[in-house]
Amino acid sequence: MLKAWCMILTAGKDWNGVPVDDIQQHVADLAAYVQKMEMEYNHSRPYKKKIFPDVPGAEGGDSYRFYLALKNACEGRKFLMTDNGYLGLGPAAMLEDDIVCLLCGSVMSFVLRPIDKGYEVIGEAYVYGIMFEEASSSEIALEQFAMI
Repeated sequence: MLKAWCMILTAGKDWNGVPVDDIQQHVADLAAYVQKMEMEYNHSRPYKKKIFPDVPGAEGGDSYRFYLALKNACEGRKFLMTDNGYLGLGPAAMLEDDIVCLLCGSVMSFVLRPIDKGYEVIGEAYVYGIMFEEASSSEIALEQFAMI
């Protein structure tokens, strides 16, 4: 679950904007970030309150590196959840009835909006579990449609 949230929050990219190649290090960076946020939250409070669970690996992580990845991925984006329960980040302009689509030959999914007899491309989306050939065609409905 931690890996999934780590990848969703950063759209699967590292601080430099390239796809994560060392997932363990990426999760350690998240752990360090969470630990730092908790320390900052409790710094000025007389009664310390634990708001995040302990995340293993924080000592080997870099909180600033995760912050950069988070900032780059989330700026101008919002969370999405598909009808099938997949979670991800999509363009800020997406609406509830938009659809998430993985176009043949593409590693990136897109948010499309049905209009008239076609679709309008709203923007790119990162959806954990269907990116980069993670999902098989047996898990996701395949559909052909025409772009206008």
